[in-house]
Amino acid sequence: MEATDPEPELIPIRNAPLLREALVATPAELELPWHQLTSLTLAWKSLAECLAILAYCPLLRHLDAGAGTWGTFETEPTLITLAHLESFTNSFSDNTLLQYLVLPRLVQLTLSSVSQPEHAAMLAAFMERSKCHLREFNIPTSLPTSESFRDILLALPDSIEHLQVTWGNTDTAERVFAALEEVEILPRLTHLVLRGSALFHSAYQALVDALRARAQSTAHLSVRLSARRYTTPWGDPALPSSAQMAQIRELVEEGMKMRLKISGTVDSLPVVFDWT
Repeated sequence: MEATDPEPELIPIRNAPLLREALVATPAELELPWHQLTSLTLAWKSLAECLAILAYCPLLRHLDAGAGTWGTFETEPTLITLAHLESFTNSFSDNTLLQYLVLPRLVQLTLSSVSQPEHAAMLAAFMERSKCHLREFNIPTSLPTSESFRDILLALPDSIEHLQVTWGNTDTAERVFAALEEVEILPRLTHLVLRGSALFHSAYQALVDALRARAQSTAHLSVRLSARRYTTPWGDPALPSSAQMAQIRELVEEGMKMRLKISGTVDSLPVVFDWT
């Protein structure tokens, strides 16, 4: 007889009137007072399981489904509206939870694994049906391509004030900065957080050009940049040039708030360039 995996044990938790937050992960199967939850993390659950749970969570304000949701459907499932949800974390894949939700009060959205051209269309469709006034958008993992990044920005509403982006290489960073130079994209942006691998002089110049364009259309912009440092026997190309630092100082004198933190190692010792 072939061994089979045991059925997951059902854990009933019914009498918990103060319960407001839960983390639900495989293999445990929980029976909770879903209707009273306001914060929920779903990890390593199928899309069908996630949707079945969310159908019983009308009061949710925070939802994290960024780890390991998967699955397909024989028939298209009914959309679920979470009328009170304010923050949502999700990971893009061929079939993602974002496609099946309507979130009219969403103000903060975090999406990882943003890499394919169709992801922008999926995001645009979500924004169209939710009609939310999103204020903060985060991409916490590296962007494999930059062309998709511009399309992602175009899919976002003009209400965005806070943007956080992580890039994987300096070529992608340059194109990210070029997209941000288009001030018609996210015209109300006031907080920009940039993180990623080493930048070189051409990328720093693209960043300076983007910030200067933004400064002309935005009264107050706060920028935080964290990048890796890269040294060679011929110098340190992963720091802004003196001319670029002069341009950055001009932007700060004009009212822009900025912090640059560039960290790495030289001769196996940690070295940090930290400028505010």
